[in-house]
Amino acid sequence: MALTPPGTTAEFDLVRDGKPAKVSLTIGDFEAALRTDIGVDVRTLGEAEARRMGYRNIKGVIVTKVREGSLGARSQVEQGDIILKVDGAKVDTPAQFSEALGRGDVGKGIALSVIRGEEQGTILISRGQQDR
Repeated sequence: MALTPPGTTAEFDLVRDGKPAKVSLTIGDFEAALRTDIGVDVRTLGEAEARRMGYRNIKGVIVTKVREGSLGARSQVEQGDIILKVDGAKVDTPAQFSEALGRGDVGKGIALSVIRGEEQGTILISRGQQDR
């Protein structure tokens, strides 16, 4: 895996709840993730999961963790938020999320288009909330 270039999709067989399953994963760019870390972990929001949550035709990433004291936490990103866009660019995967953050400028502010519960809005990530 260490020599696999970012963006490569790999298929894995695994057992979940005693049942065999196939999973496709896209290898991310670890160094890019380090450069764009705002203290927020995300994963792809699956179609079935979105339907269970009451959303139709929604693609994005769901926040799985917000590290305490991080830029994301100070910007009021919350676990369970669904991020649809970063600075207007659609993000359907963690890799797209990381790439979009990398293109952004924290000095000017990075806009996250977010769904939280039944409300949709924008969260601004900016230098004013950076770690001190």
